[in-house]
Amino acid sequence: MLEAMLPIVCLDVGGSSVKAAVTTVENPVPDSTTRYELDSRASADAIVDRLAEIVRREAERVSHPFAVGMGFPGPCDYEAGVCYLRGLTKFEALYGLSVLELLRERLGLAGRSAVRMRNDAEAAILGEALYGVGQDTTPVLGLTLGTGMGSSLINRREVVRFSTPYGERDELFPWPVHDPADRRSAARRQADDVFSTRGLMRLAESAGLAVSSPLELAGLAGNHDSRALETYRTFGRRLGEFLTEVIEHLGAHTEPPRLVILLGGITGAFEFFAPAVRDRLPVPVVQGRLGEAAAIAGITELFAE
Repeated sequence: MLEAMLPIVCLDVGGSSVKAAVTTVENPVPDSTTRYELDSRASADAIVDRLAEIVRREAERVSHPFAVGMGFPGPCDYEAGVCYLRGLTKFEALYGLSVLELLRERLGLAGRSAVRMRNDAEAAILGEALYGVGQDTTPVLGLTLGTGMGSSLINRREVVRFSTPYGERDELFPWPVHDPADRRSAARRQADDVFSTRGLMRLAESAGLAVSSPLELAGLAGNHDSRALETYRTFGRRLGEFLTEVIEHLGAHTEPPRLVILLGGITGAFEFFAPAVRDRLPVPVVQGRLGEAAAIAGITELFAE
């Protein structure tokens, strides 16, 4: 564990931007974050140079020495910092490279513990579980619903590793579910493809809506458009059924979650699909409240061990 007041420069790295803040182990939740642009399609050197530049700019406000923590999309070997993203049109130039080692070299930071990294969705869920809506409950199951679907099970400050019926991994994105947008087929898709922006847009299209983003769909729902409201109800029903199946599986193998937390851009319309989710779940489901600060707090926890 770091000295309680040693500054930690935290970067929540996304495909087009980085949210950054400086925290300490004693004060892991920042009052605000700063957003920096990032071209995830650039060369490996350009990406790492940009990350190092952001760290230096954030570190200008604090005393030295400092540590660096990152939330980064997967798949990655997070302990070694090696990126394995391919076929997702982001960070492909980093494939097989250790982002941690490259960043340490750019910053001149010695020691493996000076720069650490974890999955971005895991960071946000952990931060919300410890310091947000989940801080009085354990275990907590969290999902991030946005460009993709991330997941994590948190029990007493620890990320719980578990197997699923579909592989020895503690991620729910490959879980096969029926796609409610495809009413003519019983074929299944991965949960990541259904409970994400892609799945929500397909569902809206199947309802006859010509919308280009979840924000536009939420606007229609806010104006009481019946097809938009039904789209969210259908999304919520299927999400509730999926989560019930997951909770039953977890209960047979480990201590089941007592709370579900939903995060990510799609939850901006939480009010429209939450009732349908709650109708099917055996435990409460809530929306996260920390916003961008959740991931930063979860990144800080890398140094609280």
